[in-house]
Amino acid sequence: MGKTILVVDDDGHVRDVIGKILDGMGYKVILASDGEDALRKAQETRSLDLVLTDVVMPNKGGFDMVTELTNERPDVEVIFMSAYTGDEQLVERIADGRARFLAKPFKPSELQRKIQLALM
Repeated sequence: MGKTILVVDDDGHVRDVIGKILDGMGYKVILASDGEDALRKAQETRSLDLVLTDVVMPNKGGFDMVTELTNERPDVEVIFMSAYTGDEQLVERIADGRARFLAKPFKPSELQRKIQLALM
């Protein structure tokens, strides 16, 4: 079975489209609607290889969720995605270069390339 990716986005349409793209690429996909939902689902999941998360979400945003999650699971790879292009510099500072950034909107090929680099 392929690697497991947790997709976190408060926009249901975006979340579903990304989920279908990743499923078609052979990944096991878990979908979450915000940071709190993501943390719950991560606790229920034995194997988690990568988190692909939006930055700005209600309840718990991507930065806070990733901080909590990587404290428990330091080996999980992270890709932040956002339509706010200014977030890239912020992500690099907060994540100390550990996380990757994907600007929305993106093409499936860009998504695939970022994921492949993260899971190398």
